[in-house]
Amino acid sequence: MFECALCGAPVKGRREHVRPRWLLERYKDDGPFIFYKGAEPIPYRSGITERSQLSRVMAPACGQGDASGRDCNGWLDTHFEKPAKDHVRALLNGKAISGSAVEAAASWAVKTLLLEQHPEAHDAELPNHERESWPNLDTLLFPMRATGQLPPDLSLWCTVTSQEEAGPDTPDEVVLLPHLHVAGQAPAVFEFSAFGYGMTGGRQLALQLLHHPYVEVEHPFEAANLATRLWPEPPTTLDPAEMPTLGIQGTQHWNRTFCKGGDMTDLNLIRMSQSAFFHELVSPRITVREPRSGGLAV
Repeated sequence: MFECALCGAPVKGRREHVRPRWLLERYKDDGPFIFYKGAEPIPYRSGITERSQLSRVMAPACGQGDASGRDCNGWLDTHFEKPAKDHVRALLNGKAISGSAVEAAASWAVKTLLLEQHPEAHDAELPNHERESWPNLDTLLFPMRATGQLPPDLSLWCTVTSQEEAGPDTPDEVVLLPHLHVAGQAPAVFEFSAFGYGMTGGRQLALQLLHHPYVEVEHPFEAANLATRLWPEPPTTLDPAEMPTLGIQGTQHWNRTFCKGGDMTDLNLIRMSQSAFFHELVSPRITVREPRSGGLAV
């Protein structure tokens, strides 16, 4: 017995395809697919490391007929999958999207990367592989289900990568993500997730999702006009053909932009780090989101 990832109701199994069937079908026989932990390939159930099909990741979600009377699985389909499916397909085919299509695709990507990090998410092809997960993810997913809105304090970026030698110069910068101490609040922990989807022509649409409570974070690649922020405030138009394509070295730099494991840091020290005297305390990419009238911004 499991608990629904979105509402906590008891469910008998994992029935939500975190990577939806329509996406898996797109990559059918499009491999080989190899997943790595560090530099080591992760073997599949049979022991091989290559597979023709993208791995299925399943998460527990209640559905029609469950005792709870709720249908979070159907809600995900209605709220995210159906509005985004055609637009995500267009992006992966190298076509531009605009307006509400960008918001639908960005919302879908945030939802998908969040569910990928659920502690009960299960890779059907890598059953013995211990997946990384975000702790206390229900504090984000439960309110998302209740309000229909994506959680606050999340940023999503995308870029286009390749395995070509040539590519633009890229920032080789690591943003160390600290643990935050905020007076009167539980310690705030940064969380990070990334994934990439193959595009027509051998390129890849690479995504990075960051949870950054109390602060704003500037992505070095966005600052260098090599990445686009998709959430919050999606761009008016997203055209993969107009985005710079990172080469091998640039892709390596992109993959190591964010690193967890920084020291416990008081929020006031981040404020102080903006001054010249304290500028080495925290990455200059991290700035405090100042409180609105009435209290601390969350």
